[in-house]
Amino acid sequence: MMKMYEAMTRTHIMDRIMFDAQRQGRISFYMSNSGEEAAQVGSAAALHEEDLVWAQYREAGESIGHNG
Repeated sequence: MMKMYEAMTRTHIMDRIMFDAQRQGRISFYMSNSGEEAAQVGSAAALHEEDLVWAQYREAGESIGHNG
């Protein structure tokens, strides 16, 4: 449970950094995933170690939660 919470927190922090960078013009495109951390990390928790994740925008929590 703590591992999942840590992954949600890391996802939220990364999202904030990337969103701020996009708003400052340092990167051109970023889709925020704020508020979706639990759904992403929760679905990643159900995966097996050998399962692959093909994350798209707004799915960073799946990659962080799965490979964590």
